[in-house]
Amino acid sequence: MLAGEPLHLEASAYIEMNWSYKYDRETMVDLPTLAGMQSVAQYLSTDERFLAILASIAR
Repeated sequence: MLAGEPLHLEASAYIEMNWSYKYDRETMVDLPTLAGMQSVAQYLSTDERFLAILASIAR
């Protein structure tokens, strides 16, 4: 489970982690749409310095 959503991975799935990019908030929010996805949820850190976006394939 990731961010309250089921996550299904195949046994040999390769997962990359710890990529770090710096975007302003507006650009970050627009990126999923530009990639053909839709934002499902946004998670802002308590100090408002970090934003994570859960996205899914646009339907």
